[in-house]
Amino acid sequence: ISTGYIAMLHNSQPALFNVRGGVIVKERALLYAGYVRYHKSNYDKWLNYDTWQLGGQYHFCFYDKGTFFITCTYTNPGFTTVGVGMSYNLFQ
Repeated sequence: ISTGYIAMLHNSQPALFNVRGGVIVKERALLYAGYVRYHKSNYDKWLNYDTWQLGGQYHFCFYDKGTFFITCTYTNPGFTTVGVGMSYNLFQ
């Protein structure tokens, strides 16, 4: 289970606030799905809405109690994001 947000590089793009749950498949792969709040404007509320997302992570380079990972997420309607991150205490 995770929560967070995805911020785009340009200010005209939305922030994607998400809550998602997933399952670990194999040893280093994680698949997830969840709820997303698409937030485009503080003033024009009609531009904001709820949607869903699907994605996966691959964990590599284990250290002490953490890993580095790459992730790819599809958010309806048509956003694909790719990222690199670190996790702590997810895999033993």
